[in-house]
Amino acid sequence: MKLENIFVKEEFLRQVNLTILHGKFYFITGDETSNKLLSTIGLKEEIVLGNYYIGDINIAKLPNRKITLIRRKYFGFIFPNPLLENELTVLENLLLPLVFSHKTKTEKEAIAKKRLKQLNLEKQINKYPAELTTLNKYKVSLARALINNPKVIIAENAIDLLGKEDALEMLKTLKNLCHDNMSVIITGNKETISPFADEFINVYKGVIKC
Repeated sequence: MKLENIFVKEEFLRQVNLTILHGKFYFITGDETSNKLLSTIGLKEEIVLGNYYIGDINIAKLPNRKITLIRRKYFGFIFPNPLLENELTVLENLLLPLVFSHKTKTEKEAIAKKRLKQLNLEKQINKYPAELTTLNKYKVSLARALINNPKVIIAENAIDLLGKEDALEMLKTLKNLCHDNMSVIITGNKETISPFADEFINVYKGVIKC
């Protein structure tokens, strides 16, 4: 992934030049525009100038419909709130992103169970969110983000509401994803996240600072 001279609407970001490699844990730090940069990388901001390449495809030149499809395929998202559906079981929550998939029900459930096993959540499969520990809610949210086999996890302040021990456990889980050649890009608490980062991206007033 490569961003070249990117500007986003209202100039929250200006002249962003950035390369994201596979298998790395990136920590975006700085002022309030750090989350704006994270959203831009995750294709959730309108790019008004510049180029954004994923492989050989220049995303900045595509219509919104195609950008949405690429975002769903390439990225998984986790947030400060796990955003689980309380009336659905863990398994049913994981199946939500697969609603429009052409796979059979059996195939969808196999994918969901594989992700739950990867995060040691097999015993939680038939529980409802209210029955989960706080940490397991976040892990289920991560399992859901992984359901479409993304290349990049976008984690916006994703551990900031967790206690210290749970935050460290969640960061270890995210770090392990990099061993599978997946990239993790995160914002949040500097003191907690910094020891896990392979690369630091510092952004102030919309400009990346080395």
